[in-house]
Amino acid sequence: MKKPHLTLYGQILLWFFLNLTLVAGVLFLVLQVQFKVGLWSLFSGQVNERIEATGELMAAELRGAERSEWEAIVARHAEAHGVSFALLRPDGDGLLAGEERELPAKLKEVLRKEFPPPDGPGEDGGENPPNPRGPDGPPEGPERGGPPERRGPPREFGRAGEGLGGPGGRRPEPAGGRPPGRGGRARVVYYERDSETGRYWLAASVSLRSAEHRHPPDGMLVASVERLGGNDLFFDWRPWFWALLGVLVVSALIWFPFVHRVTRRLRQLTAAAESISEGDFDVEVASKRTDELGRLSRAVQRMAQRLDDYVSGQKRFLGDIAHELCSPLVRARMSLGILEQELSAEEQAKLEAVNEEVEELSQLVNELLDFSKASLKPEALPMGRIDLAELVQEVVRREAPGVEVVVMVAKGLSMESNADLLRRALGNVIRNAVRYTPEGGEIVVRVVEAGERLAIQVLDRGPGVPEEWLSRVFEPFSRPEKARTRESGGAGLGLAISKTCTEALGGSVRGRNRSGGGFAVEFRFPLNR
Repeated sequence: MKKPHLTLYGQILLWFFLNLTLVAGVLFLVLQVQFKVGLWSLFSGQVNERIEATGELMAAELRGAERSEWEAIVARHAEAHGVSFALLRPDGDGLLAGEERELPAKLKEVLRKEFPPPDGPGEDGGENPPNPRGPDGPPEGPERGGPPERRGPPREFGRAGEGLGGPGGRRPEPAGGRPPGRGGRARVVYYERDSETGRYWLAASVSLRSAEHRHPPDGMLVASVERLGGNDLFFDWRPWFWALLGVLVVSALIWFPFVHRVTRRLRQLTAAAESISEGDFDVEVASKRTDELGRLSRAVQRMAQRLDDYVSGQKRFLGDIAHELCSPLVRARMSLGILEQELSAEEQAKLEAVNEEVEELSQLVNELLDFSKASLKPEALPMGRIDLAELVQEVVRREAPGVEVVVMVAKGLSMESNADLLRRALGNVIRNAVRYTPEGGEIVVRVVEAGERLAIQVLDRGPGVPEEWLSRVFEPFSRPEKARTRESGGAGLGLAISKTCTEALGGSVRGRNRSGGGFAVEFRFPLNR
């Protein structure tokens, strides 16, 4: 299974956000343990606004509807908000509409303190305890200093279909046309989580006064849920989502310049290291940064310059050695020629082995000279338009006389290059293919366009190259023990010369083993039309 790839920028942001999450978790634990602030209390401010708005809307619908329609109105709002609604009397003792549930003891206590029973006879015929607060406001009566004559009639809650005046009665019109009550607006009186059941409870007083319908003057709207999520009344995820998204975006924007600078420098260093590994030391990554990345950049730049000097010096050394060996080789061959004329036929046969060694040494020197010449920079080479079909046919005739080679080149295909270096690069590969392909084996030379580049492929059916040697076959004096030895394949400079010539022309070369046996070499050059 392939491991998922995550860029350095993504890794830095991931660790940053994990750090933020850890800090938020620790802060939440501190608030909960030290300051007794629960998760639900963080949302209470918005919940108050939402429940008050919902309560006023429901109360307006209930005031304008018959009592028989209340159950449907409450059920519709409960389904719309995803909570359990119940409309109760202000003291929480009587269910007017909705789902009946056992109220938490703490909620009952709050309702008893907030809405004590009114004075007057109760529903069972008994006397209700006196209301210390009075029917509509602060406590009144003789014991509080208020005149007895100002006490109003006792406040009653009729049954379904009953008003304040009993069966068939109507609520009296208030002075000024406004229904009596505490301002006519919904007000949250309770919001807490019941520790025994684990449910969350909300209670808000709503005004149900109406001059047209007979029903209790006030009500208590109670909502409850099992958990905060899954509804839009106790918890609205949208503000938190946008806040979290804003934090993420702002954090990414704050960190982007820093991370971008780091990753950009690392990309440059990676590209430079890849170029150096391919033998291209012409890189420019030096930086004036004073941190570790700046030091690394300057170190890579110095390494590339020293490697370039070393490789260039090595090639110059090989060229100088080859050039210096030419003179003694010429003198040795002249001496052997003179000696051969003076010896008899039997003695001349003894010189044959010496001539073969001198010939092999001469061939090695020529290859060293070719390798040195191929290291010239492209700007120092004469360039011209080359017809690839003609050039390939010419190289095949020279390197593979008497061997059937399949040539596949489109007519009119051409490129801007140096003909001598291209012939030398292609000729060495075709010579190798002819040398290692058994008799009757197929050799194919194919030229194709690959986007903005031109590919020249040489395919044979030889023994191939061991997989561990594929990355080294283009190195000087590289000879895999099984596939290409000196006895069967020279000094191991042919493919190195091809690679050097190709790179001097701005191209690249790679080799691979073919399925079914054989070796394939592919040159790629920029296609200059």
